[in-house]
Amino acid sequence: LQEHWMMAYTENVLGASLAALGRFTEAEPLMLDGFETLETAAGVTAQHRSDCRERIAEMYDAWEKPDLANKWRATSNGE
Repeated sequence: LQEHWMMAYTENVLGASLAALGRFTEAEPLMLDGFETLETAAGVTAQHRSDCRERIAEMYDAWEKPDLANKWRATSNGE
């Protein structure tokens, strides 16, 4: 059973909240797993995916991992 896209989106937002607290190792898997589900879930708009990608990039910026942040921003240009 595929996870509903709203749960995956919420998982990404929860991860962003943890990242804002500096809890990057907890945030990263939530954000990435949530985004992975959004890539294939029905009913997801390009804007939802773009929002999640940007939150992931912002997490990597705050975590001082600019290469990963840039990678995530670059992938948003293809949508």
